[in-house]
Amino acid sequence: DALPIYLKGKKVAVQTGTTGDEVTQKLLGKSSPDIKRFESTPLALKELENGGVDAVVADNGVVVNYLSNNGDKGLVSVEDTESFAPEYYGIAVKKGNTALKDAINEVLATMTTDDYNTMMDEAISVQPLSE
Repeated sequence: DALPIYLKGKKVAVQTGTTGDEVTQKLLGKSSPDIKRFESTPLALKELENGGVDAVVADNGVVVNYLSNNGDKGLVSVEDTESFAPEYYGIAVKKGNTALKDAINEVLATMTTDDYNTMMDEAISVQPLSE
């Protein structure tokens, strides 16, 4: 991946243990003092609102949802599909629950990209925002 060089020398907030954290560590260094880690993306975004960092690296859907639900705080979302690798999501099912696993696989096999995007937008919109 081409790392987002525009973040070099900036203070960046991330959610601990996420791919945003990993990418930022690759760019700025694993123990860089310019990386501020938070337990959630909304907390990282609050730090940006308060001027404690220059940017937040997080899932685009979460950032867009936060911005749409928190009014105009002077923040904007930047979607960089060139620098960041696409992410894949997994679904865990309790071992032995073959009915649910089969139902999920059946839906996934017929799901279009538009279906997927609609599902993800809905899932993100109902996530609770932590303060």
